[in-house]
Amino acid sequence: MAEGDVPARYEFLISVAKTYGLQLLLETKLPWITLRESPGNAILVSIQEFMKRAKAADEILVVYGVSAWSAEKFARSIFPQASKSALTVPVSTIGQPDPGTYDDEDEIIEAELTEHFGGKRS
Repeated sequence: MAEGDVPARYEFLISVAKTYGLQLLLETKLPWITLRESPGNAILVSIQEFMKRAKAADEILVVYGVSAWSAEKFARSIFPQASKSALTVPVSTIGQPDPGTYDDEDEIIEAELTEHFGGKRS
């Protein structure tokens, strides 16, 4: 791959998705999704590799706004019962809207991922 630093280009990748549609990023072989692996590695994978790993995982811990190096520790501090094999996905805030604050910080909500980002719950 010719690109030297994909995470530095996240804002550009987001603008590509907004301009040309998310489907373009879903079809690319560019490794742009960060995964955290034991014993402390952060790797970039393509959407195809991510989907393969996600399908094989029993659990996925998605962490927003925490560095790849802190993601595992942060996720497990909130979900200590998560399996050792849980897939940890740190999502960068670069080029993303500020999520603001949460009024349900102590509440654990089990639902489809899209429901967590679909707006305010009643």
